[in-house]
Amino acid sequence: MYILQFVWNVVTMPFRRCVPKCEDAAAGERAPLLQSRSISYVGVVPAMGRRGLTTDFTDFTHSEQMVALCVANLILYLIAGVVSFSFIFEDWSVVDSLYYSCVTFTTVGYGDLFPTTDGGRIFNIFFALYGIVILGLFIGLLGESVVERCNQVQSNFEAKARKQTIKMFGVSRSGELKSIQEGDEDEEDDDEDDRDLDREEESVLQFVWNTVVLELPIVMIILLLAVGIGSHEGWSIVDALYYGVITSSTVGYGDIVPDTQAMRIACIFFIPVSVAVFCEILGRIAGSYLERRTIRKEKEFLGKQLTRMDLELMDTDQNGSVEYAEFLTFMLVAMQKVDPEDIDELKDIFQKLDKDKSGSLDKNDLMLRKQKSSRRLFAGGSAASFRKQLSSSSGGGFLV
Repeated sequence: MYILQFVWNVVTMPFRRCVPKCEDAAAGERAPLLQSRSISYVGVVPAMGRRGLTTDFTDFTHSEQMVALCVANLILYLIAGVVSFSFIFEDWSVVDSLYYSCVTFTTVGYGDLFPTTDGGRIFNIFFALYGIVILGLFIGLLGESVVERCNQVQSNFEAKARKQTIKMFGVSRSGELKSIQEGDEDEEDDDEDDRDLDREEESVLQFVWNTVVLELPIVMIILLLAVGIGSHEGWSIVDALYYGVITSSTVGYGDIVPDTQAMRIACIFFIPVSVAVFCEILGRIAGSYLERRTIRKEKEFLGKQLTRMDLELMDTDQNGSVEYAEFLTFMLVAMQKVDPEDIDELKDIFQKLDKDKSGSLDKNDLMLRKQKSSRRLFAGGSAASFRKQLSSSSGGGFLV
């Protein structure tokens, strides 16, 4: 049952949206806004009724507008492929045009279908470039969504299994289990440093292996779908697995391709999903090496000694001492976590919000901002009222 539920969650994940759970609104009203550094601002927003700087920030890449834009471009791309290759330049069926469009924008490029007319080839130059550049974003978002959702489903199953195991042992052996946990608490601090050293010494190959094991369920689902396509086409198991890997990795030799219209319809959905998933997994594996090298460089940088020249560079206001904000800004820029332009832009925003120029944001700044907006509205309303009176006066013949 768990396996069927896992497969269903993975298959339907692109069509479902994960909405984070909000805290109770009343709790947000009772608790101060900045009572804790780990406060969930999402729960405070419904109580306040307004969206401010403490609401969750979503960059455009992961926003609903980006998803809608990718879906709209995908639909437009497929329609353009059908119209062009089925009715204008070539004489393909609608299924073949859709199949060719998916093979093109995923860069699989089997070579079993290709335009033969000069007009079709000229159109295909721009058609292929548009698909690779624009719909590459769709592939990236789809792969990230599927892989993240798969990992979340797998983590939920593992957490549920651990919870059931602890509950089963805790009913009959609660005292013994508690004593074991208390005895292990003293050893956790001693073993923490050893675990950190082990993580640092973990090889890249071991990290790659751990990543492959983590993503193995979704990879197995992709390969099982490839076996299903191969079974309908009459391929052997080896040929079906070979086809699945060659297609998902966008190598696309073209020596084994689906010939029936039914399986080409299946490939319209199989190819984008499999390519997206494999590219996301391979991208994570490839990026692990750079990430580990970056972490090592950061540790080397943070291990350096503080010098007098460092203090002079950090002291931006030249008051003879380095405050926490100056140190934080300098270190973030030096470690290339942020750009200096971003810091300057945030400073400009802070100065605009600081209406009383006190160097800090408080309720007085909000009151001043509200008063300024009220005066602006009042001035606009007065001007409109004056123009209305002037218009009525001119209609009554009072103007000379």
